[in-house]
Amino acid sequence: MKSIVAIVGRPNVGKSSLFNRIVGWRKAIVNDAPGVTRDRHYSVADWCGREFIVVDTGGIDFAPEIDLESKVTKQSLEAISEADIVLCVFDGQVEPTSHDIELTRKLNKIGKPVIYAINKIDEAVHEGRKDCYYELGMDDFVMCSSEHGRNFDELLDKIIGYLPDEKEENKNKEALYVTVVGRPNVGKSTLINRLAGNERVIAHEMPGTTRDSIDVDIEFEGAHYVFVDTAGIRKSFKVHERVEKISAMKALRTVDRSEIICFLI
Repeated sequence: MKSIVAIVGRPNVGKSSLFNRIVGWRKAIVNDAPGVTRDRHYSVADWCGREFIVVDTGGIDFAPEIDLESKVTKQSLEAISEADIVLCVFDGQVEPTSHDIELTRKLNKIGKPVIYAINKIDEAVHEGRKDCYYELGMDDFVMCSSEHGRNFDELLDKIIGYLPDEKEENKNKEALYVTVVGRPNVGKSTLINRLAGNERVIAHEMPGTTRDSIDVDIEFEGAHYVFVDTAGIRKSFKVHERVEKISAMKALRTVDRSEIICFLI
C-alpha cells in the first residue's frame, strides 16, 4: 500500500497550491480567500520513481467560531491520524501565529515523521524570514514557493526519504467511478458518507459546503468503487462568486471521467 502524506496547516498558507504542485496539476481549487478547501482531497504523486498518496486538507482552526470550521478541522485531524508522513506548511509572509504554535506542539507528539515547510518564499532574499520560526522549536525547514516551484526538489527528496523501502504497492483492481451530482444541499455528501460508513466528506446544512470534487474509495463485495462528491450546481449558472463558478465547472468536468452518474434530487 502506498504511503500517505498529509498536508496540514492553518487556513490560507498555500496548502492547495503545494498539493497541486506536488501532484503536477491543478486538482484542488486555489483562491486567495481563506477556507476554500474543506474536505480531504487525495491524489497519487510520483518523485524519482517513488509513488505516494498526498492529501490536501482544510485549514486547522483550534478556536472555530462556527460549526463548519469545526468540521473542517476535524477532517484535517483525521488526515493526520491516517497519514504515514505529515507535511506542515507555514506562511513565510508573516510571523508564526498562535495557531502555528499550537499545531506544532500537537505534531511534536504524534510519533510520526513531520516535515516543516515555510511557503511563499519566492526569492532567495526572503529566506531570512525563517529566523522568526526558530521559536517553534525546530531548526530544519524547507524554504519553498508553491507558486514558483522553488526548492521543490528538496521538499520531495525529504518526503521520499521517509518512504519505507519494504512497502509494496498493491495493484488495485480497476475502480468504477460514480459521480454524484445535483443542486446545492440535496444531500450528496450525506449519501456518500452513508455509503462509506464514516464522515469522509463534510455534510452541513449550509448550501455550498462542498467546493472541490472529492474522490471517496469504497469497497463492496470485493469490488472497488470511487464515489465522487461534487459541488452543487445551480440552475442557469446564476453564480457570481468566483469560487462557486470554479466549483461548478469542476463538477461538470468530473462527469466526463465517470462510468455512472448519480443525479440526486
